[in-house]
Amino acid sequence: MKVEPVQHWERVYRDVGDGPTPWDVPETPAEVLHWIARVPSPARVIDLGCGRGRDTCALAMSGHDTVGIDFSASAVGAARRAAAQLGLGNVSFEVADILRFRARRPFDLAIDYSVFHHIRPEDRDLYRDTIAALVRPEGLFGMVCYSDRDPSAQGGPDRVGSLGNTIHHPSADEVVSLLCGHFSLKEHGETTLGRRSHHLAHRFLFRRRTDALAVGARKGL
Repeated sequence: MKVEPVQHWERVYRDVGDGPTPWDVPETPAEVLHWIARVPSPARVIDLGCGRGRDTCALAMSGHDTVGIDFSASAVGAARRAAAQLGLGNVSFEVADILRFRARRPFDLAIDYSVFHHIRPEDRDLYRDTIAALVRPEGLFGMVCYSDRDPSAQGGPDRVGSLGNTIHHPSADEVVSLLCGHFSLKEHGETTLGRRSHHLAHRFLFRRRTDALAVGARKGL
C-alpha cells in the first residue's frame, strides 16, 4: 500500500522520538550560514521542512525573525519545545504543507535544506509557486538537494532511500529551469549531505526577480 508523504514523515519522527534521524548533523550547515550572511540583519527568514527546528532556532538565536514549517506534527512539536527551552520569542513553527503554504508577509530569505529531492516531479510546479509567493522582490532563496551526480543514484533520476521513501536526484538544469521565471541564479556549486557527508548534492542561491519575465510568469503568460 502506498504511504502518503505526510504519513511517512510523521511515522519517521514519531519512531525516532528524541533520537537522531539519518540527516541530523551537530551544527548549522555552512550553506545556511552563507545564505543568512547575504541578507540584512535582522532578516525575516523561513525554514522550509524545518524538522525539529535545529537551523530555525539557530537563526533566531542570531537575532533573525524566523518561521519554520513542516508537515510532521511530531517534528513541529519537538521544534516548539526546543524554542521554548531556549527562551526564543522571535521564532514560530507551523504544521504546513510546503506545496500549499502561504504567509501574510514575504520573507527576506527562504531556506530549503534537503527537502526538494523529496518533492515528486509532478508536484514541482506547486513547490515553485510556493517559493515565489514567499520570497519578497530581490529576496533570496537557498537550496541544497541531492545531485544527479551522486553515485547512490546509480545513473537514474531517483532511488529508494533507507527509510523507504523515494529520493529524486535532479540535475542543476532541472532546478534552474523550474525556478527561472521567478528567480535568477546567483550561485551554484557542489556540497555533501547526510550525517556522514557522503552524498553528493547541489547548493543553489537564487534571487527573486522583479523584471517583466517574472511578472509574466505569475500571470501565466
